[in-house]
Amino acid sequence: TARAGALCRLGVSSLDDALPCDAGFYCPEATPLAVPCPVGTFNPNQSQMSVADCRACLAGFFCLENTTSPTQVCAPGFYCPTNITNGQSGLKIGSYGPKQVPCPEGTYTSNYSSGYVGDCLPCPAGSYCPRGSSAPLDCPRGYYCPGGVGASVPCPIGSYGNRTGLLVREDCNPCDAGYYCDGQGMASARGPCDPGYICLSGAYTSTPTDGTTGQVCPAGGYCPE
Repeated sequence: TARAGALCRLGVSSLDDALPCDAGFYCPEATPLAVPCPVGTFNPNQSQMSVADCRACLAGFFCLENTTSPTQVCAPGFYCPTNITNGQSGLKIGSYGPKQVPCPEGTYTSNYSSGYVGDCLPCPAGSYCPRGSSAPLDCPRGYYCPGGVGASVPCPIGSYGNRTGLLVREDCNPCDAGYYCDGQGMASARGPCDPGYICLSGAYTSTPTDGTTGQVCPAGGYCPE
């Protein structure tokens, strides 16, 4: 019977001829086959005896089955933590894939080997960062992006945004006099006011009557399109 940490190949007749268990594996007592260290762990040493000898993969790296040393790094946009449970036993493991945990929305990391959520940086103003972002995305026309957002915010009705990278709502332009902006997220005015109406700045309908953004053309007046 092979002692723990050693492996008796077929035909071995003496314990002295037993081979040491390979790195990346462990060999319980009397096993005919080496057992690979599970995903999320590594083992750099020979002659290991149990799964407890398999170490949790280091933060920033991921480990596949029978890994001897953590060399595969976490992908940008993600972080690879360590000392997590495998969901099946009390064994603490590390990460087991390059995209273990995505950076939360509103953050990003362009680095390889990120190991902690704190390695995900806040998205800068003028950009937005969906979940798992490796780089900030420019805020599109018609939208504004305060710092730390996961999605761009549309300019409200009655306004438009004709350039990228707007930071705050106030960067959206009020709809120009003579025109109306009847939707959110508009990059330009929808069109001119209807004949018979006056559109003032910030109009959100082609037939404004509120007296603030526009009104009906006064009696005796001439209000073409």
